[in-house]
Amino acid sequence: RASAVASLLVLLVVAPAGAAPRHDFCGDVGGSFAFGVSSYGGVRDWLGESRRDCGADFRFAYVYILAEGMEDPERFETWYVRPFLDDAKEAGAVPVCTFYQLLGIGTLAGVEGGSEAAIVAQVLQDSALMRRYFDSFVWLLRIAAEYDPPIGVHVEPDSGGFMMWAMGVEGNDDPTSIP
Repeated sequence: RASAVASLLVLLVVAPAGAAPRHDFCGDVGGSFAFGVSSYGGVRDWLGESRRDCGADFRFAYVYILAEGMEDPERFETWYVRPFLDDAKEAGAVPVCTFYQLLGIGTLAGVEGGSEAAIVAQVLQDSALMRRYFDSFVWLLRIAAEYDPPIGVHVEPDSGGFMMWAMGVEGNDDPTSIP
């Protein structure tokens, strides 16, 4: 999708403001091109199997952390998030959690707007829904902090593109024009 070009990768560096990062994520991933694979559902075992059976050396393993899972966060953590982190680490891959919740939070709350971009825009303007979003984000960071680095958190890959579209393509370079 075109909007995936505008994405943000948040590197998990737990440190007080102004302090050095807890871990050098960039040093772990190096300066070379690397491949990753989605690792969820029925393909989760494939990551380890492809490494063991074929010598595939995926540097990254990706999984989506969706709002729908947060309806029962304890269960979501136990059967989905932690097993993913464990599997990725066991396979020698850097786990990358794609935190993709704005659309799901809006959909679950009954926000209507037609397009995904319109729903996301409404969620971004609703303080109660954003509270739910940030609570979920803190939940994920607390889980990730229990694991040895590196762990990547890829934040809302489509939303950056939606915001760019909202600014228009006719030279609007003022991000404050977006509500």
